[in-house]
Amino acid sequence: MDEKRHLYILTLDKGEFFLGHTDNLRNELDAHYSGARTETSGKNPQLVWTDVWYGNRDKLIQHIDYLLDLFEEDPRNLLYKLQARLPMGGIVWWTSNGYWG
Repeated sequence: MDEKRHLYILTLDKGEFFLGHTDNLRNELDAHYSGARTETSGKNPQLVWTDVWYGNRDKLIQHIDYLLDLFEEDPRNLLYKLQARLPMGGIVWWTSNGYWG
């Protein structure tokens, strides 16, 4: 059965990044922004990239693992590559009311 997952990258204080995935992006971002996620709490998380992936669970896990490997090698380079393939360089910001460009 096909699943839908949102993949996303947050920038954090001190030049750090966080790569995550979820089935509910709004709730996940609210949790990061409110400090409910220990990985990003107190680090001023800001959404800089997101994409939606569809596929069976095994293929999604393979894709997420692939991105995690690339992310661990060089998060800035991965982010640049991901944003460059999106219209207008992938510049889309998230607010509590939704997306705006």
